[in-house]
Amino acid sequence: MIETRTKKIKNVVLKKQDLKNIFNYVNSQNLDSKKQQNHSTLNIKVKCNDDTVYDSDSDEFFNDGDVMDIKKCQQVIMSYVDYKLDRRIELSIDSDGHGCSNLTIRGCDKDWVNGRFNDLVVVFDSLKRQDNFYLHYKTFLLHLFAVSIGVMFYYILFRFFVIFAIGSDGQDLNDKGQMIRNFFIYHQFFKYVFLLFVFWMFGHIFGASYHHASFYKKYYPPVEFDFGPAHNKIEKIRRKQLSFFVLIIFAPTIIMIVYDVVKNFYFK
Repeated sequence: MIETRTKKIKNVVLKKQDLKNIFNYVNSQNLDSKKQQNHSTLNIKVKCNDDTVYDSDSDEFFNDGDVMDIKKCQQVIMSYVDYKLDRRIELSIDSDGHGCSNLTIRGCDKDWVNGRFNDLVVVFDSLKRQDNFYLHYKTFLLHLFAVSIGVMFYYILFRFFVIFAIGSDGQDLNDKGQMIRNFFIYHQFFKYVFLLFVFWMFGHIFGASYHHASFYKKYYPPVEFDFGPAHNKIEKIRRKQLSFFVLIIFAPTIIMIVYDVVKNFYFK
């Protein structure tokens, strides 16, 4: 009977030394097979952003000045196979956000499978994680983003068309419309709750969830390679630009909105 165990790899930042440690572990299994004179193979494949693919059966990729230091790597694949004992370790790590990163261990000996799987899980669990404010408050930021999109469409669509269609003072509203308008004038709290719900709803209608997911894939990919030329570390460059945007534009805007709400509630 053959047993297969698989682990998805996500939310990790990999340095070249991390990959070397993993390769050395996989290579140790290959060396054990060679000692037993079993027919086995070991391979590591590196795909770069220029669509060039490099193959090797040694650790030469980890030498200083080699491919990983001079090019942006998109994918690393390691594989070990012992044909006599029917053992296999496959590792695919994809950093471009389009593919999946998985560890798969397969074999007839369940003790060997579980032992190798647990060893490598410990290695991956010890890797540096993507850890920051945006990931800690992912759900909250999704709803905040939805409200922001709703506010934008409110000012573009509602404010523009209503002012020119019925007048900003609401004189052309019918009796029910006038009653609702007066209710919100005298009950400001309900007005803000209602508007917040409307903004949130419109934000999700106009694709907040999709853009939110795209944001995290672009700025915080599930797997990030932290090696190679500095100008090719696109995610780090994007995050620096994002920090500048939040500090210079987004934060002052939020402060202005909070000030406006507080002023309407307490300083009329």
